[in-house]
Amino acid sequence: ADVFWSSECLQTLRLEAAGVLAPFPAAVGDRSVRPYERWAAVGGRLRVILVNMDHVSETNSPRSVDDLLDERWPASRVGLARPLFGTTATHAAALYAARGPADGRAFFARVQARGVRILDGNATVRDLVASGELWWGLTDSDDALGALRRGAPVRVVLPDQAEGEAGTLAIPMSVALIAGGPHPDAARRLAAELLSAATLAQLAAQGFVTPADAPPPRLMDTPWPAMLGHLERSRAELRELFLR
Repeated sequence: ADVFWSSECLQTLRLEAAGVLAPFPAAVGDRSVRPYERWAAVGGRLRVILVNMDHVSETNSPRSVDDLLDERWPASRVGLARPLFGTTATHAAALYAARGPADGRAFFARVQARGVRILDGNATVRDLVASGELWWGLTDSDDALGALRRGAPVRVVLPDQAEGEAGTLAIPMSVALIAGGPHPDAARRLAAELLSAATLAQLAAQGFVTPADAPPPRLMDTPWPAMLGHLERSRAELRELFLR
């Protein structure tokens, strides 16, 4: 391989830690690209609350990931994807980082004990909210946009936007070059194209990245290069909770 292109970034950090990635040229890509030593981040899908409007009024809407624990919502009517894979695993790692590992694990232990629906993926959460089987759930902004474009009776809530709350998580897309790849010059050209303004505009139109000039008012503080340790710990601990 020559280029690694991912819809998120923590798995890219795992490759960096394993010595798989080459130094990343700082000049590659659009001006909104955030270059790190061996990869680049850009844009970002948001972790959002998708609400079925037939079951939940706007004045009584969930506003925080902590609403997963609120007894006013029947546990069987609330859901999230299993927090071991993909962006839900990344969200779990971010919560571990923001709250501290002990409080992060305690949060998910309460989610599991309450009987919140744990599903196979974010698209499943979206589909069950759209059908009304779930009243609301956590998913990604691109999945939520798909439901809106199909005319489902849903609305999107950006979680944890109140003063003093942690903010909404944005998970950037990442691009990296493989160390020792067979086509280094072509790899740099491909990376530049993947991170170009034209490509990012197409992805933004599909809801797959949030435009850099349109972030939510309050974003979670996520020092991505330091997040890998939280991912490894959260995955190990949550595997015990959700796969036993």
